[in-house]
Amino acid sequence: MSKNTQICATVPQSIINDISEIAARDNRTFSQTVALLLHQAVKEKNRKRKNAKNVQVSDHATNPC
Repeated sequence: MSKNTQICATVPQSIINDISEIAARDNRTFSQTVALLLHQAVKEKNRKRKNAKNVQVSDHATNPC
């Protein structure tokens, strides 16, 4: 089971408002929603990074130097 760590961040009020709306719509707490959104963002960033590496490797393989 993973342990949650408390963090402090400075975030624009517009983002706070958006997260609050998402939390209310999904019937989650603000904290749960922030954790979920961060998790999804990191997962997506890692996926894009992995795909970019695969594209670079395959580009070099098709164009021998």
